[in-house]
Amino acid sequence: LDPLWQGPAKNYSAKQFTRARTWAAGHYVINGNIVNGRKDTVTRTLIVGKEGRGWIIESTSTNRDGKVTGMQMLITGYEDAVKTGKSDQIRVVWMKLLNEDGTVQQLEEAQIMVYNYALQSTWARLLNYDLNYSDGGAVTVPAGTFAGTSKASVSMRIVFKTFKSTSWFHPDVPVNGVVRTLSDDKKNETVLLDFGFNGRPIIK
Repeated sequence: LDPLWQGPAKNYSAKQFTRARTWAAGHYVINGNIVNGRKDTVTRTLIVGKEGRGWIIESTSTNRDGKVTGMQMLITGYEDAVKTGKSDQIRVVWMKLLNEDGTVQQLEEAQIMVYNYALQSTWARLLNYDLNYSDGGAVTVPAGTFAGTSKASVSMRIVFKTFKSTSWFHPDVPVNGVVRTLSDDKKNETVLLDFGFNGRPIIK
């Protein structure tokens, strides 16, 4: 994963974060995920664009063997969720899965219902709504040095377990504004490798 871990290492001035910037087609972030001190995966989240009243989002992951998997989905209710802070208003309309062999699988309605339940914690974290932000200071990650960040504690519930972490945010970063996340037990860390505003989808 080392070649994918090399970011542009730019400098960003201090700016207060209050909420992630408005989505637009092409906005993307690339993150490196570290598990127990070892580089584990590189993930890319892309806002593909709008379809009707919904947004198409693509998320892909590269593992240590170089295998790429991912999903692309159309979601509705995002704007309402941003206004109210209630992520349960977000619904998946359709979903495609990218398999390791490069094939793409379109999910059926019954399978999508399961994902709608499983992804609720993901949407809550994406919104980062009504968090209590404090001064996060300077943060350096492969994407660059962010001279001033905003820090907040984040809780994410997956099935019956709650995971707690601290995240550092900066308004220059699209999608969700996250520069770095560190779990409370220090076993999981996510660092921003790169971001941009002209990304193209991988899944067709």
